[in-house]
Amino acid sequence: MPQETDRLNLPLPLGNEDVTRESINGIFEKIDAGVATQADLETLREAVSKMDIPDASLTQKGKVQLSNKTDGTSETVAATEKAVRDAIIAAAADSSNKAGNAISKVKGYSDELVGELPKLLTSVKNNTVSAINELFQSGVSAKQLIVDAINVKGGSASTEDTWAVISSKINLITNGEIERLEEFSTLNTVATWMLETIDNDNGFYYLDIFVGTGWDVTRSIIIPTSFSKNWTGQRSYQWINSYTVRVWTGKYGNTDKTYATFKIAMIKNYKSIQRGFTQVVSGLASVEVPIRAVTVANSIVFWGIAFGTTASGQEISSIRPSFINSTTLKINGISSSYIQKVSWFVVELYNPVSRSIFGLLRNADSPF
Repeated sequence: MPQETDRLNLPLPLGNEDVTRESINGIFEKIDAGVATQADLETLREAVSKMDIPDASLTQKGKVQLSNKTDGTSETVAATEKAVRDAIIAAAADSSNKAGNAISKVKGYSDELVGELPKLLTSVKNNTVSAINELFQSGVSAKQLIVDAINVKGGSASTEDTWAVISSKINLITNGEIERLEEFSTLNTVATWMLETIDNDNGFYYLDIFVGTGWDVTRSIIIPTSFSKNWTGQRSYQWINSYTVRVWTGKYGNTDKTYATFKIAMIKNYKSIQRGFTQVVSGLASVEVPIRAVTVANSIVFWGIAFGTTASGQEISSIRPSFINSTTLKINGISSSYIQKVSWFVVELYNPVSRSIFGLLRNADSPF
């Protein structure tokens, strides 16, 4: 049985079959009948054009128009691949611009409300928390320094105190204060005086006096209170240790070695105390003594020598230390043939000196 083609069912002769003219003609006739002519195509086109195909919508299928627009609002056209790409690029650019504008607005608001970070005076400028922590630590350190200063000056403060409490404690600090004051005398101690020779010649007599315990020598000054007559008033005073004061006579003319009276004052709330023991010889107008620099307006000089007079009341010594400048003392010399040891103390306070601070040390006989 011969095979046929799939579409027009044309017979396909077998290999051992004879093909006749009639069979070939039949095949061509079937081909001719199955092929569309140009006229057939025109007729079909006209028929298709007359068909009523609805526009596509969101609810039905139909014909649709393509569009490259990325900003349209129509629901009856379809976006092309190009339109989709352009929309994505435009959206990304718009998002970037909006994000940049938002960041700029937030920064502007932050700068207006908080301030600009680069203008911070802290070492950390790019992190608010770190800058605040640094500022806090700086405040803690400053508070500790102030508390330490109050305690050094004799006050009592703690970092647990509020700033208001610390301020009130600062106002309570005094500018120089006498913590301990006692008076001593060498009356009726003739037998205990010792002789110091100078150049194999009789010279100074001295007497060591026990003044009790509890003295802080670094902040204790010695002030003579005697003012004697008949050449007996020359005395100077020197710390030997924390419980012993040495009383010196002058060289020549000091046969009376029995009388010396002095006070010891232990001071607090001061900036510095300097001390020295200088020997002054006859024939010198004055002796200059170097000291550590002080503020003269805040300082006062004490000297441990009690000067006397003759029987007629004539002063026999003008040995009195005074400031030449902030780093030098001047000790007046002796016009007569006399040698004297002079002990001196320079007390520097935190503020200008108020003489009333040392009112307890003042009396008619004190030499300062």
